Amino acid sequence: HTLASDGLVYLIDDTENNRILVMEKDVNENGTEIFVPTQEFTAVGNRPHYIVYDDYTDTFYAWSSQSGEMYLFRHPEQDTRMYLTEVRRIPSLNNVYVRSFTIVEDCIYFVSGNSSIIEADLYSFEIQKEYPVPDQLAGMIQLTPIGDYYYITVSTDVTGNQDYATMIRAKNLKDL
Repeated sequence: HTLASDGLVYLIDDTENNRILVMEKDVNENGTEIFVPTQEFTAVGNRPHYIVYDDYTDTFYAWSSQSGEMYLFRHPEQDTRMYLTEVRRIPSLNNVYVRSFTIVEDCIYFVSGNSSIIEADLYSFEIQKEYPVPDQLAGMIQLTPIGDYYYITVSTDVTGNQDYATMIRAKNLKDL
């Protein structure tokens, strides 16, 4: 589903095979830049669905969309060897389909797989706040803060009906 990079390595989630692939740029014999697979992490949760690199924490975050688990990957400075350094969990999201997350400073937001947006502490994954959403917005895809607003894409309602696909803007998540 997604690709993330810190400029040195590229991590790709392979959702259907529950794995994370690591690739690096190289140059082939013709002088053309190519991507070469260098590592593979298997048994990464249940359907890893979204991955981002956070520069501030120097960490790749890979979300398992149905197990409530976040897999944290890091590598030593100027070394491309990746390591799984931690698995964090939000038990209330186990067996709940959550498509993505958004890191904002010291918080991480999970969109509405359980008919609410969860705001958690980035370092402990302890839930700080929960924002209920109406059934029409339950199938959220992504939440992005831009300026003074939150922009949220929605693909379905709580029953999976795609007629509710839309994008909304909210000044405050409590307004949902």
